[in-house]
Amino acid sequence: MALPKEPRQLMINLMYLVLTALLALNVSNEVLNAFSIVDNSIVRSNQNIDTKNKATIASFEDAANNDKLNPEKKAKVLTAKEYANQAVELTNAMQAELETYRSEIISLAGDINPETGKIKRESDLDLPTRYMIKEGRGKVMKEKLEKYKADMAALVDNLPEGMRLSAGQSSFADKLPLNFDFEGSNKAMPWEFNMFNMVPVVAAVTLIDKYKNDVKNSESVVLDELWASAMGEIKTKALVFKKYGVIATADNHYVLPGQKVNITAMLGAYNDGADGLRISIGGQSRTPKDGMASYELVASGTGEKSIDVKAEYFDKNENRWVSVPNQTIKYYVGTPQATISLDKMKIFYKGLDNPMTVSASGLPLGDITVKAGPNLTLVSTGPGKYFARPTANSGTTWIQILGKRSDGSIEDYGKQEYRLGRVPDPKPLVAGTEGGSVPVNRMKAQQGVFAKLEGFPYDLEYKVTSYTLVHVPKRGEMPAPVTYNGNLLNHPNGSAQVRGIMENLAVGDRLFFENIRAVGPDGETRKLGALSYTFPN
Repeated sequence: MALPKEPRQLMINLMYLVLTALLALNVSNEVLNAFSIVDNSIVRSNQNIDTKNKATIASFEDAANNDKLNPEKKAKVLTAKEYANQAVELTNAMQAELETYRSEIISLAGDINPETGKIKRESDLDLPTRYMIKEGRGKVMKEKLEKYKADMAALVDNLPEGMRLSAGQSSFADKLPLNFDFEGSNKAMPWEFNMFNMVPVVAAVTLIDKYKNDVKNSESVVLDELWASAMGEIKTKALVFKKYGVIATADNHYVLPGQKVNITAMLGAYNDGADGLRISIGGQSRTPKDGMASYELVASGTGEKSIDVKAEYFDKNENRWVSVPNQTIKYYVGTPQATISLDKMKIFYKGLDNPMTVSASGLPLGDITVKAGPNLTLVSTGPGKYFARPTANSGTTWIQILGKRSDGSIEDYGKQEYRLGRVPDPKPLVAGTEGGSVPVNRMKAQQGVFAKLEGFPYDLEYKVTSYTLVHVPKRGEMPAPVTYNGNLLNHPNGSAQVRGIMENLAVGDRLFFENIRAVGPDGETRKLGALSYTFPN
């Protein structure tokens, strides 16, 4: 019975392509689109492999029901079929685990935009770092992938004597396409840091889909081996690539002086039968490993930089070295900069929550530390967001930003100086005016004295706490001034004396509000002066 064969080497090539693409941290639209294209290809490949694996399982079912098989081979088929079903269960569980990570990252990034079909915040660099590294899911993902690999290999390693085609050889795990070592990775950092630190959301999703592809390929390898163990035959079909092209990328296209740039290069297509591969980066020959070569440099100077990548392979058929088109990698070395944006104005006011935003070029918000100078306290309200709370209303202070680079070093962005200030006094108001001529009936209808701060960036509320009311009638004797602790005027809950004055107002009288005091959010009592009103009608 013929078993459908999946183009294994094409998947290996695609795996290399994704691993290389995932090193790129440049989140331009072109790179984001490239990730989307690669991810779509992986998803389609996963569907193809799944179809092939289902066909393999169907072949086991057919063989198990084939009465023409001799008893010995029938027994082997039934044994291999049992192991194959276990392989499918292990794979389904691992696929579900990876899909959970993938779905949650997409959900946290705003889900899929129905108009574009893309993740809404596909360029977000902080989300994968937080979700996979800081919250520990990347470590769990690697542990479960390693266990899956061991469990899948054990299905072949533990086959009964007489069925193992590779008896006496190393563990079958060596043949499974699940690898956790990468050339050029920071060996001092854990796997999840090397894979997910500061990569855009679309790259993290692509990486997870890549491992789903590895899992499906591992299932395919195990099913093929089990089939061969049962039927006693191994059939392979060589996949030949006739076109070659160099693929090269930098792990950081925008860096600061002192930061490192890692260049990775590989041939875009090859197979296990292709002997010989030469790659040079920046004029230096690099030894390829698994078809990939790495080159690390320390960024210097500023501005746009470029590195040439060259490659050639040995064609056995023609017995000669063949060069492929060169590629130039470009990256930009920037100047370290930190930004402090006061969300209202360039001064901190005592008694207020002065909102501000901080950022630093080339750094995620989680790696930024902010320090405050004298007479100033900072309260974090979210990533890069703070309230500045001064304890003095005059003089100056400073804010310092420190950033932690990807290599662990600390960048000091210096101190920025700011003024400390006092919130201006509000203006007292009665009948919506600051004094002058007002119709007497309008004044009689007023229920309170108010204070308002105009032309200030903060929306603050002031409450009048006391005032003295002086009534000068046009005719008759002048009543004694009344001091009232509050802001009420002609109001049922206010002073009877104040209400009496307000109700007896007549055309030609004069009314004075003196010693007006108010309190704002800073708790300071403000003396607001006096108001004078006349009533011509």
